[in-house]
Amino acid sequence: MKKSYKNTKTNWPIAIASFLLSFSLWAKPVAVVSSVEGNVFSIYQGVTKALVAADHVPDLAEIVTEEGAQITFADYYDHKFHVAGSSHVKITGNLTELLAGYLWVQSYGQSVEEFIIQTANAVVTYKGGEAIVSYDKVKGKTQLYSLSESFEIAHVLEKSFKEVVDKGQFTFIDNDFENGAPRRPTELGHASYEKMRSLFYKIHPIEYKHPTLTKNDEILPQRKSNLRIPASVSPENETDGASLKENKIIYLLPDTKRNQAAKDQRLESFYKGKVVEWSVRPKKKKFVPSYDKLSGVDIKIYGSKASVKSAAQTPVISKKRESAVYRLPSSVSTASAESNSEFESSLSNEFKKQMRHSNEVNSLIRDLKNYNQDFQAEY
Repeated sequence: MKKSYKNTKTNWPIAIASFLLSFSLWAKPVAVVSSVEGNVFSIYQGVTKALVAADHVPDLAEIVTEEGAQITFADYYDHKFHVAGSSHVKITGNLTELLAGYLWVQSYGQSVEEFIIQTANAVVTYKGGEAIVSYDKVKGKTQLYSLSESFEIAHVLEKSFKEVVDKGQFTFIDNDFENGAPRRPTELGHASYEKMRSLFYKIHPIEYKHPTLTKNDEILPQRKSNLRIPASVSPENETDGASLKENKIIYLLPDTKRNQAAKDQRLESFYKGKVVEWSVRPKKKKFVPSYDKLSGVDIKIYGSKASVKSAAQTPVISKKRESAVYRLPSSVSTASAESNSEFESSLSNEFKKQMRHSNEVNSLIRDLKNYNQDFQAEY
């Protein structure tokens, strides 16, 4: 009995040491995963793990999202973080490091403690509110969109030069712009706001309205925004704004063989209609001029003695031509014209004076040539 008591007495220090060692090796969780869309992984101590809902994220862990994926997790300070696709985030205590991509933070209340979102070239501090922070590691550019409350942004190396971004404003930090100083905040437009929201699937601001709108403006409808919809969601399940106003219940049809066959049939009929539509060739339209209205343009004809009356003197145009001008054949001499000009007459007289022989001699030469031809032909 004494021996067993001595053995148990000596094992207590070993048990306490092993417990402390295991407690030190166990990582303290800093966040809990709320929802996951697509493939999202966590990297901790060199081990990569696929994340699902209700998983705990340990301290100093990294979260990586694939293209088109998304993850939502909450920390223990009443904050919710939404990470879009192709992003890389590292969590540690009250500091969230955005290595690449887009991060949407939502604060449910004000805090006395200050929280930080850090990128490679910017530091964003806040005690509450809602904002979207993005970092492009290729361009080295950090952007901040404030949806509610105020956020402070400064360069990671020059924290004295900082800007306060109020509700509905945005700014950025670029190393090539004013030596990395943050740009003066400007108001965020509605189109840019909707484009920014489209990067996140089924995520809406806490107030559900544009930050620059007044309280009397309508709440932004959820279906009219350009939100990204995964490829797995069928267009049949989408509803218009009227059904949302009537508060109807939306049922998602299961992916059964019957539903798939109906989808294939509708798709086939759609493409058949397109083929028939594309096979019909459009008729070519022939241009036919109309002579109902007068153009009022004067017509001038050169080369023959013809007079054309102006359009004002002849308001009615006959469809048939009463007279036409024809080209004379080359065999017909122009000497038979009614009268020649003085230049043509003088030219003809001078040509006759320069003839080598008289008219009688030329006539005799022509007769001798004809006689010679006849002689060869007849004899």
